Amino acid sequence: MHYCRIPAQKLRKKFGFYHLPDFNRSVWEKLKVEADSKIRPLPKGIISGSDKSQITINVAKENLSRLLL
Repeated sequence: MHYCRIPAQKLRKKFGFYHLPDFNRSVWEKLKVEADSKIRPLPKGIISGSDKSQITINVAKENLSRLLL
């Protein structure tokens, strides 16, 4: 996620700060669009790995499938 410049909590739908009295949705949306515009694709072959545990491999594959490619 760091390499691709994907913002932290990108996949999260709700945040606690939405309920703060001074929360401004238009400012949030502008900030979100700006951060999302900096996302870059992950080149093929840049990530590799191995493990003895098939469970661990499956978890890693699931996590990687969430990257916005």
